[in-house]
Amino acid sequence: MIRKKIRIKNPAGIHVRPSTEIVTFVLNNISSSVLLESENGESDLRSPMSVLSLCLEYGEKVYLSTDESTDPETIQKLIDLIGGIFDYT
Repeated sequence: MIRKKIRIKNPAGIHVRPSTEIVTFVLNNISSSVLLESENGESDLRSPMSVLSLCLEYGEKVYLSTDESTDPETIQKLIDLIGGIFDYT
């Protein structure tokens, strides 16, 4: 199992639109289980509602866990997405 720490950098946290982008990326690129853990609980990254239930805010630390068979480049892209800044202006 691979486990990586990520800090939420999006000023508005992870709300509906970012969570949808994250889940879409996972569904299109990763076949193994992908979990996101925070102080608020654990989320399956295949469900937008599960991601939203974590109520992730700016500056919060989360941990991404996935199977070792997942491509390292894909994992890094997911880390960059979760820890990135979403600009919808």
